[in-house]
Amino acid sequence: KKTIPYILFLLGLVSLAIYIYLNLAVLKQGFKRKSFLYSSNLFIIIILALGILVLINYFFARHHNRFDFTESKIHSLSDQSVTVLKNLKNEINIKCFFREGNFSRSNMENLLEIYSYHSSKIKHEFIDPDKNPGLVKRYEITTDGTTIFESGDKDSRITTTTEEDITNAVIKISREKKKSIYFLEGHGEESIEESGERGYSLAKDELEKLAYEVKKLTLALSDNFPDDLSLLVIPGPVKDLLPNELETIRNYIQKGGRVFFMIDPETAPGLIPFFQEFGFQLADDLIVDTVARLLGGDYFMPVISEYEYHDITDKFRYATFLPYARSVDKLENTPEGVSIDILAKSSPNSWSERELDQKEVNFNEKIDKQGPISIAAVATIEYKEEQKEETKDTEEKKDAEEEPEEETGTQA
Repeated sequence: KKTIPYILFLLGLVSLAIYIYLNLAVLKQGFKRKSFLYSSNLFIIIILALGILVLINYFFARHHNRFDFTESKIHSLSDQSVTVLKNLKNEINIKCFFREGNFSRSNMENLLEIYSYHSSKIKHEFIDPDKNPGLVKRYEITTDGTTIFESGDKDSRITTTTEEDITNAVIKISREKKKSIYFLEGHGEESIEESGERGYSLAKDELEKLAYEVKKLTLALSDNFPDDLSLLVIPGPVKDLLPNELETIRNYIQKGGRVFFMIDPETAPGLIPFFQEFGFQLADDLIVDTVARLLGGDYFMPVISEYEYHDITDKFRYATFLPYARSVDKLENTPEGVSIDILAKSSPNSWSERELDQKEVNFNEKIDKQGPISIAAVATIEYKEEQKEETKDTEEKKDAEEEPEEETGTQA
């Protein structure tokens, strides 16, 4: 395709040479006339105009930009997808097995063109299964509309044409190593295997689509965490955690670990002093929101429509409902080396209900607190250099102790 412009250019030069040769006598007479000066000026203007057009065309060829003027942004990707594409380190080859008559093919072609626009590391091709039986056999294609994602020695496949599934597949094969998320159990928490209203099976499925391993953890039976732990989720314990469990979590946090707490009202009172160690004030209350009733919820389902500025909430524009929530705020005097940021607050029409034993809920200005109420917060703890050295020494010692076990094939 790149040789076609050059061929056309050469043909143009040859045609121009032939014209000059055949009309040489006429051209010589034209140079002697006074009108030649005006003709040459016009010729220069034409050359300049053509030169400007060539430069403009060259610039836009090197700096291609797309603009989506549709109201629903059907030709644009979400911010999350764009961020994923901009952070790609390795090339991803996408093979799309679609028959010519597959009505989903055009949708996939349009989407992958947009993906390729945002990242030069995305390469895609469409393969007709009927014309390429060898590739069908090699990739074990059994369904028309199957898309294979390859990067290095990793691969993933999907049979849909949605942006969400494409981005999840890109994330899955571009992640350098698989991360594990553990959900704590043993204190009345809902299970990741439970598919009911309060279960976390849906969250587990969505996380696994992003190449996370989701596992259960019973901390009471151990005084340390698994080596592959990337995030510990504590999903609404009904009973208090044991002192040794809190100590294990405390040590994990102080060494740079990440923990996500979800605490329901009137549960786990022993966590209140634990949170104070890290600068949080967990109130014994219940958030009431009258606006939620107008949006189809009830008074105990506060709506979050605006979020405080933070990397976690950056570009997060969706309204959320948090049924049966309690408030969390930052202490006036936070511990040294701890930074607290509020992530979300309820609406101004909400309040913090402090009288939880009454049958009817009414705002009491003497006891209750008027909204907006802080519902979500994050603590960033400074990880000191001496702690890093201590952790490094501990890990090296642990590795040295485990070497004999690894040689015999034993897993700790």
